[in-house]
Amino acid sequence: MIDIRKILDGIDTEISSPHKKFFPDEIVVRLLKDKGDFSIFIGVSPYEKRRMLLVSVLFPLTKDRMESLPCWNGVKIYQKQLGQVLHLKGQWFVIVEQETKSDHEIYESLIANIYTRIVKAKNKNNMLQSLQQTLEQWHYFFSNQEAKGLSIEAQQGLFGELYVLQDLIQKGVSPSIIRFWRGPYKEDKDIMVNDLCIEVKTSKVDHTNKGSYIHISNERQLSADNQENLYLSVVMLRVLKDNASGSTLNQLVAKIRNSLTDWPIMLDLLDTRLVQAGFLDIHFEKYEQIGYIIVREHLFHVGDDFPRITCSEVPHGVHHVKYTILLDSCMPFETSQETLIRQLQEKIL
Repeated sequence: MIDIRKILDGIDTEISSPHKKFFPDEIVVRLLKDKGDFSIFIGVSPYEKRRMLLVSVLFPLTKDRMESLPCWNGVKIYQKQLGQVLHLKGQWFVIVEQETKSDHEIYESLIANIYTRIVKAKNKNNMLQSLQQTLEQWHYFFSNQEAKGLSIEAQQGLFGELYVLQDLIQKGVSPSIIRFWRGPYKEDKDIMVNDLCIEVKTSKVDHTNKGSYIHISNERQLSADNQENLYLSVVMLRVLKDNASGSTLNQLVAKIRNSLTDWPIMLDLLDTRLVQAGFLDIHFEKYEQIGYIIVREHLFHVGDDFPRITCSEVPHGVHHVKYTILLDSCMPFETSQETLIRQLQEKIL
């Protein structure tokens, strides 16, 4: 795998050399991949030190096509004909450029993610589709997430969802379940496999192990129509500040990535969903500060008599109803994980 940061550090070293002279509009570039139909470069402007990803295209894109590529504050996307870029002369490029010198690490993560997506494209059209999809996902991230990383509550929620996914994969469910992970998109259910849905909740317990409440964010989370088969997975965990022991979010991400080594498409999709969830590897040190110990797990089948508030019960004009369920009241509805696994195996091939 190409180490984007190492390549950029090498360019920075070249730019900083007192023996090198550069023109004001020059770009110092490195070729990442020549795909024949298009080539992928990485570059830095010597004077402004802005990072950029350059993708060669034979002809300039239409105005409508360029305007369809999402951009946001801090990132500029444009096309330009450059005089000479290594072996290419007078070639048109689509350029994704960092607008400010700050936040190098986040921009490098963006470049790395774009590269891993578009390098798999077989032709220019496929590449442009992948580029647009990736930019749209990052636009969503920058619109909805804090650049400083996930909050403590968001870290805990993501840990719970990933724990359930990893546990199901370990117990025989196809890694393709990653396709059905919808939590990063803030949808009503965290895992949606056609008519089978799983909502994941984490609950903290203290040293007395008395974590007995489940917090529901809105009336839709535990609502299901007649066709839906809905499960509630509750992960009871102890949160350890300064990570005295336990598993970190970083460790869990590494574990599920390792389990997908033989499933490169799912691994790529996992990384995309992690970005959507607000998880970036550049926040590694932050996520090392908190550890989690799984105390116990419960799986409930949500049926007609399950203690919940549904959309049909909420008066007209009332929305975003938050409520709390006493865990003990759910116990009559506890079901075996084997039943859920069997249903998932039948639906996910």
